Amino acid sequence: EVPNGEKSMVTLYDGTKVWLNSGTTLRYPATFSKQNREVYIEGEAYFDVTKDLEKPFVVHAGQMEVRVFGTRFNVYAYPADDQLFTTLEAGKVSVLVGGSNQSVSMEPGEQFGFSKSSRTAQLVKVNTGLFTSWKDNILRFEDAALSEVLKKMERWYGVKFIIDEKLDTSDRYTMSVKTESLREILNVLSRTTQMKYEIENDVVKIKRP
Repeated sequence: EVPNGEKSMVTLYDGTKVWLNSGTTLRYPATFSKQNREVYIEGEAYFDVTKDLEKPFVVHAGQMEVRVFGTRFNVYAYPADDQLFTTLEAGKVSVLVGGSNQSVSMEPGEQFGFSKSSRTAQLVKVNTGLFTSWKDNILRFEDAALSEVLKKMERWYGVKFIIDEKLDTSDRYTMSVKTESLREILNVLSRTTQMKYEIENDVVKIKRP
């Protein structure tokens, strides 16, 4: 388990490396079975899977199941979020959504997204770096709504945002967060969005000015 505000990396029994983002839980056996290599994820993780054509690697992520033999990909599956994503950087994967017998095959540079509420899925081409840079301690946004920025910053900095319902969170941002402090980023946001903030321990109140 990785708490908010932290990240971690583990090496599994077969040599597979898994980077875990903030607020993520990974469950895996001490040794894999003879049939497959199964792990369970809640949150976000980047996998660099050791190739084994005789024993597939299976990631269970909520209502999404990702099956591979050896590849590099990112899984985003926080229980509190409606959207599930698999982003493929290298190799090939197949994704199976709960309640469906049909799997979707992915190629490098593609992202599979699934909405839990509407039960709809889509496969699109993306810049994978936007979705995998977090493992290198860079949080990137491209034309992202303020609401999305704040949601990811909560986990990144390990804080709780209390947002005024009257605040317009539709402003969009393209930016990268590297070594900047929470206060530095909030200062940037407050100069471009009509908002002010107060920090008290690990709680941040964001209001209209």
